[in-house]
Amino acid sequence: METENLPKSQYISIKLVNGIIHINFNDSTEVDINVAKEIFAYSTNTIKLENRLLLVDVRNLKLVTQEARRYFAEEDPKQTVKAIAFYSENILHKIIYSFFKHANNPPYPARFFKSYEEAVHWLNQYKKAFTI
Repeated sequence: METENLPKSQYISIKLVNGIIHINFNDSTEVDINVAKEIFAYSTNTIKLENRLLLVDVRNLKLVTQEARRYFAEEDPKQTVKAIAFYSENILHKIIYSFFKHANNPPYPARFFKSYEEAVHWLNQYKKAFTI
């Protein structure tokens, strides 16, 4: 397994594992529009990939405002995100994800998983389609 740990930001930690970008929110993170912009800038400046497959661990995510959700769904001008998997065992996170997907209709495949392994498996299907 090829893993590259990258510097943490105030809100997230990122690592690149076998071509999949793993994003973990720090403890009890609340995301408003300013935090969303900082996270997006940090992640795009930290990892330079054309075809981004994202695995987002939302277990420590406390709150995401509507404005921040809209920003995450729309702010990828080069459309580098090719697929995104969210995971958490918490049913509340599943409900938030469902609202995000329904309200914002992201321009890339997105799914929610209860397990890390299922999320990685799903993303690996997209990895085969792109040169990472």
